[in-house]
Amino acid sequence: MALRDTRHRAGMTGAEMAASIQRLSGRRWHQTKVSKLEGGAQWPTEQDIRDWAAAVDADPARLLGFWQRAQAEYETWQDAHRRAGGAGAYQRNLAVFEARQDRIAMFETVIIPGMVQTADYMRALLVNPAGPARGAGVDVDRLVAQRIDRQAVLHDRARRVQVVMLEAALWTLWVPPEVMRGQLDWLAALAVRPGLEVGVVPSAVVVPASPLAGFALYDDVVIIELPLGDQTLSDPGQVAQYEELMAELQGAAVFGGAVGKLTRAAATNLPG
Repeated sequence: MALRDTRHRAGMTGAEMAASIQRLSGRRWHQTKVSKLEGGAQWPTEQDIRDWAAAVDADPARLLGFWQRAQAEYETWQDAHRRAGGAGAYQRNLAVFEARQDRIAMFETVIIPGMVQTADYMRALLVNPAGPARGAGVDVDRLVAQRIDRQAVLHDRARRVQVVMLEAALWTLWVPPEVMRGQLDWLAALAVRPGLEVGVVPSAVVVPASPLAGFALYDDVVIIELPLGDQTLSDPGQVAQYEELMAELQGAAVFGGAVGKLTRAAATNLPG
């Protein structure tokens, strides 16, 4: 978010930013790289940060400080699973952390958020060759059971749970059609459950701002889900920006029975 802020303060569009960096550095840049770096879909190098600072006439030391702090907090799935207890300990620690939170908010772009996934959907994702458990030596059944245990917060009326996804998550087949059909039915049922806030941003809606990576927002921490691992942000200013982003996404989403209409439309078009 610090990168986006400096670009906005410089009054540049993404295309102008890319062109400026390319002109000053002599390195090839594209507007899509600007979007990926700002959205967290691509991890910047130190040279990227220096080039960015030069393009917006910002203090490189400040941006490098943010980068170094985030880099220290960034961990890959493999790193987390190599620790004592492996993936199971990682899930148990996360469950303990979530149980202490008053508010849990999740957003995803093209995947159903973990808090509302069915066991079959989880399992199919984990055994997917491109899934996060690939090559990590994970006991899939045990990991699925632990993830389902984390969903106990869905039944706790004292805790606020917010889940938002883009409509693309309903149509993207990371799992077999029969698994996706069950997932869509479950999502529709959760959307009308009292006390839960399960929303979908329709594809036809203009989204004020949509990140390229999913994230989980807690009381005072944001965990951004990147392709190779998670990045944790605890800076109050950055957390506040994700609070605003989540509010915008919720404002663009539909809830309740309207979610069921979208899931039924997606289910009707499933192959088989």
